[in-house]
Amino acid sequence: MDYNAQTVEKNLPKIKQNIMIALKNHQFDMIRSNRKLKFYSTFKTDQSISLQLELIKNVYLQQPVAKLRSGNHDLRIETGRHCVPTIPENLRICQNCSSSEVENEIRFLL
Repeated sequence: MDYNAQTVEKNLPKIKQNIMIALKNHQFDMIRSNRKLKFYSTFKTDQSISLQLELIKNVYLQQPVAKLRSGNHDLRIETGRHCVPTIPENLRICQNCSSSEVENEIRFLL
């Protein structure tokens, strides 16, 4: 084994750690900058592993909660973005009540 291979092998754990940190930072930046993940970024404030789904003991409730968190649901705030032409966000009004408010995740939960 030559000098360069020994140096790489010796520094491999540090290289892996630096790559993991860079990937986590990139992932967190993507979450904060993605409009679709706007709701998710309101409670995902750090790079730690989210344990909320593990707190839900009913397996059948884990999927709907995960979908709500990630924006994979049928609320107008999401379905309006898939219309042609796209419905502006402020016009994605709740059709289940007479409030004339945008149907988004926070309104749904409250």
